[in-house]
Amino acid sequence: MTRDVEALQAATVLAALVGEILEAGKASDAELAVFVPALYESLSEVISVAARNVADNPTSDLRQYGESARGIGAALRDMRA
Repeated sequence: MTRDVEALQAATVLAALVGEILEAGKASDAELAVFVPALYESLSEVISVAARNVADNPTSDLRQYGESARGIGAALRDMRA
């Protein structure tokens, strides 16, 4: 498995985990804050993977990165609410 695939899978899992925690509604702001650096790092990694892919293959389909990025963005947005 390539590092890029691992990064995308990790981002998807992290976003899903934070989403479940937010849905449960039992975490404090301090507990949620622990996830913010990891979410930003994961989002950055997904964007980097997508950028490398486009640079290497300008006709590539970027939809595969969208799901991970959307999940992370939603988790970060929900944490602010």
